[in-house]
Amino acid sequence: MGEIPFKTVLVHPTVQTRDGKRMSKSLGTGIDPRELIARYGADATRLSLLYQCGSSQDIRFDAEVKDNKLEESPIAEMCRNFCNKIWNAARFVQMNMDERDIQDPALRTLPEGISDLADRWILSLYNRTVKQVTHSLETYRFDEAARGLYEFVWSAYCDWYVEMAKVRLNGDDAKAREQVQSILCVVFEGTLRLMHPIAPFISEALWQTFPHEGEALIIASWPESNEAWLDEAAEREMAQLQEVVGAVRNIRGTMRIPPGKRVDVVFKTVSEDATAILLAAQNYMKELGRIENMTIGADVERPSQSASAVVGDIEIFVPLAGVIDLDVERQRLEKEIVGLEKALGGLEKKLGNEAFKKNAPANVVEAERARQAEYQTTLAKLQGNLAVLAE
Repeated sequence: MGEIPFKTVLVHPTVQTRDGKRMSKSLGTGIDPRELIARYGADATRLSLLYQCGSSQDIRFDAEVKDNKLEESPIAEMCRNFCNKIWNAARFVQMNMDERDIQDPALRTLPEGISDLADRWILSLYNRTVKQVTHSLETYRFDEAARGLYEFVWSAYCDWYVEMAKVRLNGDDAKAREQVQSILCVVFEGTLRLMHPIAPFISEALWQTFPHEGEALIIASWPESNEAWLDEAAEREMAQLQEVVGAVRNIRGTMRIPPGKRVDVVFKTVSEDATAILLAAQNYMKELGRIENMTIGADVERPSQSASAVVGDIEIFVPLAGVIDLDVERQRLEKEIVGLEKALGGLEKKLGNEAFKKNAPANVVEAERARQAEYQTTLAKLQGNLAVLAE
């Protein structure tokens, strides 16, 4: 015809079995996509394919297949859990609107004078995600778009912002509560628009229940990144706060502090910036770390019988007396140390045997060395915990 028929052609990858072979009905490795949809849902099936769709290689679909029947697909299950997470997040927002109409147009706009760290942080990450997902879709990097949305929704919005929002939603400050309600709605509605090409059914269903413009999500405007909301300082401060909360949570898990038990925490800070961040975020810290009382300063002393951690220039101490039964914990640690020392001695003897190293396959020897290193690391941690209790 004398014309170029297509300006852009996308050559999509071949979907292979988990071991890199072509799917074959005769070999019993074929998958009927309808089985995936029936078990995990259409959105989760679609997302699981895009999640694995790299630009430089064929998809090795992770499904376990026997006699052309689907046994399981861990990634499809992960994506189904992701869809459930989105649904639950929507329910949370809708249930925390007080007497406000969820379709109130005021919930489509951001309030003025936003200064709270959590708000600045989530708005910065949201606008950064808009920019990244848009670029990924425009350059046909569907896996990057899927992963970017997954990380933002699951880790940033649900695991952190929603939990931090509860502090103000459950507080007595009506203005602060209305502000966080608006930000929850604005960010979630925009995220649903970003998700629509990847998970069209759940995004459309939820979008209709949120404040929006237009009759259908499929014809709604695409989100645009607002550079004015990109806030590197907020992202940096929030990253430090997350590390500190993670350290407190790690101490709680390591020392087997009951989840419902609140603890006192002492923070020894060197810089004024770190002190200011912790002081400003005290309410969030107490909620996220299950903390009763916080002591913050440069001159604080380490309490006796306290577990510790270090995040940058912040030292963290959690006093254990009265929180756990020290005698019982001491006995448990001593027993674990004895068992681990015995197992480690056997491994060291095995790896010191020249006949074993000469005759065993290289991957077996390497696996034993990795196990030895893991045991040594665990032993050092257990001995450190025991030393804390002996103070």
